[in-house]
Formats: sequence, C-alpha cells, structure tokens
Amino acid sequence: MARKSKGFEELLSESKYIQQQEKQWEDLKEKLSKTSTREKIEEKIQRVKEAPGVEKMSEVLLEFIEPYREYVDTKAAMKRLIGMAVMAWNTSLEPENEQEEMVEEIVNEIVKDDDEELKKQAKQILEELITRKKSYFSENKRMIMDVTINKKAGKDQLSVISNLIETTDEK
Repeated sequence: MARKSKGFEELLSESKYIQQQEKQWEDLKEKLSKTSTREKIEEKIQRVKEAPGVEKMSEVLLEFIEPYREYVDTKAAMKRLIGMAVMAWNTSLEPENEQEEMVEEIVNEIVKDDDEELKKQAKQILEELITRKKSYFSENKRMIMDVTINKKAGKDQLSVISNLIETTDEK
C-alpha cells in the first residue's frame, strides 16, 4: 500500500469538503429523479437487495477504505473519507483518458482556496484510491450512487446504493 500523505488527516477535516460532497449527492439525486421515476429507482434498489450472489456494496466499500480508517476518529471524518473513496471508485470506472481530468475537477471542487499543497495532497489521495480500486476491486464495475451512515444498536452502519450491472452469459 502506498504511503499516506502527511496532509491526509488535514484533508479529512476540511469543512469545505463536507459541503461540496453534500451538494454532489443532491445533484446526483436530482439527476436520477429526472431520468427515472421514484418507482423505477426503488425497483432497481430492490433488485440489488434481492440479487443472489451479489456482494453487499457496503461491505465492499468498508474493505476498500480499510487501510485509511486509522486516520478517522470522528463520524465527520468518516463521511469525508467515504466521500473521497466513492469519488475515486466511480472515477476508476470511467475511460482511462477521462480519469485525469475528473480527478482535477474533483480536487478543484473540494479544495476551493488556492492552497496548492492541499490540492496536491487531495490529488495524491484520489490517485492512491483509484489505484487501489483497480488493483484489488477490478472485477467490481458497480457505480456507487448513494451512501448513508446510520446508527443501529449504537454502532455506525453503512448503507450503499449502487447500480447492478447486468451481465450476459457468454456460453
């Protein structure tokens, strides 16, 4: 695993990042609502929940961020880490020639000021996460659509909505 940058903890505590992440989720939900009815979205979600043999994306996402969890000591920091992980995960699913530009756009959105060092660290973290996705989770092509953290029995529980890629049998 690549060495974590010194600014990783600082980036996780960046309050601007929280606001931007929340806006991105709202934009995605609005986009989905324009292209699908609520019933269709709920039907797709139900198919994912009932899909036999399909791993739970919440478990996959937790495994994906495991090497970084030692840097997380609050729920807010966990939300930011998950947000970065989701952006990296989804970026890794895009064509290779588009990924660099997407990383630059993400960095410019989450680090609004002109702090070049913080931008450099954010880019490094995103690139590390993208590399991790490609190295250890390359077979999983599901896009993460939404993530929530809820309390259940006093413990944080991650809920993830992802698309279910339908595959064809190549026999």
